[in-house]
Amino acid sequence: MKRVILTSSSGVGLTFADRADMVVPLIFRFVSGPLPTSHHLEQYLTGGSFRGSFLGEREVRWSDLVARSPQSGLAHKVWFCKAYGVEEIELWFDPSPSNQLQLIWILDYLRSESYAAERTRLRIVDFDLLGAHSARLRDHTIRQLDVTEFDFEAARIAWEAYRSSTPELCFGLLGQDFPALPFLKPATEELLAELPSPITGLGATEARLLGLIANGHNRTKELFEPDGLLETRVFDQWSWARCSKGSRPARCR
Repeated sequence: MKRVILTSSSGVGLTFADRADMVVPLIFRFVSGPLPTSHHLEQYLTGGSFRGSFLGEREVRWSDLVARSPQSGLAHKVWFCKAYGVEEIELWFDPSPSNQLQLIWILDYLRSESYAAERTRLRIVDFDLLGAHSARLRDHTIRQLDVTEFDFEAARIAWEAYRSSTPELCFGLLGQDFPALPFLKPATEELLAELPSPITGLGATEARLLGLIANGHNRTKELFEPDGLLETRVFDQWSWARCSKGSRPARCR
């Protein structure tokens, strides 16, 4: 059986975990800056390229990030999943907001593919993929669910809400139940907390950052390094790099 794993850039370690014939890390970061258009995203998955500031403005195709698999014989630069004769697609996305956004995006994309419903499996990854030891990725038991039409529709609704120009639909997600997507609502809450406060105009991370600086923590390393004092789950170093160039690191509407 040919199996492919779709994951985020946090899950590149799965390449060495012997879980699949091929691991495809998806590079988009939907938590900061303008969202790519639907056309751009689809073109990327079907062979087109993507240019982003966190990539040094160089063009990257999804296949550029896929390691060769001598066992499977899969080529390095070919069309997306259906061209391989893949029999199973596993989705590995951890609870972080960035990963959950990528999960609902890729589910929404697969929803329209005729082969997806019977081949897609969702792994409930309840730990951070970034930095996870290869032994854990290889041997840890990860609960697996078949993806149903209900799950595809839930992802469509959630992705449409996030792409909306105002946050009302995202707030509406908090009142809905997503059994196969247990981390979606907590991620949505964290994303909504980054909207500007009506009192201070600051998002949650910005307010925490200023509070830490006011308390004397003004060294870049102790604030922004992984597991540092800021403890941000929404933004990463790429988002803060954009901020330092004058771009607000939140998709505040």
